[in-house]
Amino acid sequence: MDFAVISSGGMLSSEAVDMVFGESKSGAALKEDERLKLKSFAEKTGSYICFCTMADDFDETDKIFFRDLVDADVKIIMLTRFFLEMDYFEVMKYRTEKNPGRSRTKTDWLMRATILQTLGKEFAHKHSIWL
Repeated sequence: MDFAVISSGGMLSSEAVDMVFGESKSGAALKEDERLKLKSFAEKTGSYICFCTMADDFDETDKIFFRDLVDADVKIIMLTRFFLEMDYFEVMKYRTEKNPGRSRTKTDWLMRATILQTLGKEFAHKHSIWL
């Protein structure tokens, strides 16, 4: 893992705490052994796994892996250049425009927003993911 984040304070409860562990990529797709380790870690811990790239989009092989993770009920966040280059006020504006709706925490909202953006509405709705 390249980083870890503890996010506290939910939409409805100030006691909610989410653990996020992240992997940053320089444009190259994840290797198979990395994929297996990340999936196993997420399944054992129940934490969010965040994938970051400064590219405009993720590699198609990574997207297949991300879909497999969602199918396995792993909580993932996929941050592309679009999200990583936003400043605080841009994030707040984006979040206001994309109403958090069913999200129980800000982390949950970010997961939903990035699944919709990266994997598409059809895939997200198949898994009852919407904002």
